[in-house]
Amino acid sequence: MFRTLTTLTLLGVLAACSQTQQPNEAPHAPGSADSNAGSSEQPAVLPEAFAGMDPDDAAQPGPNGMGQARDVFHELLANHTDIERTVEDIPGGIRSVTTSSDPEIAAMIRLHVRQMAARLEAGMPVRRWDPLFQEIHRHADKIKIQIEDVPGGLVVIETSDDPQVVLLIRQHAHQGVSQFVERGFDRAREESPLPEGYEAVE
Repeated sequence: MFRTLTTLTLLGVLAACSQTQQPNEAPHAPGSADSNAGSSEQPAVLPEAFAGMDPDDAAQPGPNGMGQARDVFHELLANHTDIERTVEDIPGGIRSVTTSSDPEIAAMIRLHVRQMAARLEAGMPVRRWDPLFQEIHRHADKIKIQIEDVPGGLVVIETSDDPQVVLLIRQHAHQGVSQFVERGFDRAREESPLPEGYEAVE
């Protein structure tokens, strides 16, 4: 069943993890010795995705807090070759499918999407140094997202009634999240440009 929210998720893009996370899908705690043992890549001089957060965010417990959300993101970057993603432009936005044949990575995909949307809904942005992500955060209230769990991951539909915000949605999906999946940490170190033709509005 689709769940509709009024905020945009990073990766692509939610609710409490317990609503969709199954006990046998829980990944190892990202950042632990066990979860890092199989990672083929490690971040090197990676700009802090959650840089500039206030101390209250840094200290926040639970899956949406800065530390856990960052660790899940880094685990997905480290295992990006095990992730498959397609994006289709639709009227008013995009439809993306992000999956993995590895059950632990699939669980992390679902968790990450929910973490990012929960943070945006709460006004806790990520990648403050990245122009595209900051514009998305500024206009999060103009974006609608539908999320459906599918075998191996998620289907996400993101739309907006504002044509300028539609440009942001598509840029985020194609030039942001899909490139993270394709290139991992190398891409995560780079800024995401604003879309061609975008006119920033309040």
